Amino acid sequence: MTTALSLMPKTDDELRQLAQDFADGKAFCNWHVPPADEMLIPRIFLPMAAMTPTERDAFLTTPPGCIYQYRGVDEAPIRVRGYPVFTSYRTLSVDEWNWMVPMVKALRARYLPQSPREVSE
Repeated sequence: MTTALSLMPKTDDELRQLAQDFADGKAFCNWHVPPADEMLIPRIFLPMAAMTPTERDAFLTTPPGCIYQYRGVDEAPIRVRGYPVFTSYRTLSVDEWNWMVPMVKALRARYLPQSPREVSE
């Protein structure tokens, strides 16, 4: 089993590309999991389940803004309640995630049909 990928801070261009990849469904992140299923996140990103208590405490001391992985990259051939399972993961800092969220929302809005209410306003 592989572990989390430690990445250097991303550039604005890298974050823009990642926002596009999220909007296109090429990457899966912990924010795709509704609150009722949050307990499954360590089973989706398997290295988290293998953390020792000391590693988990260190991870939670400065939690990432986002835990993600690209679809097809270290993706196991199994599902947990319909969610993909990965043998590695990547992270974004809270600042990177907060910077990127408005872009993801704007990109997704372009792909999703407007509701009748939005059209009439």
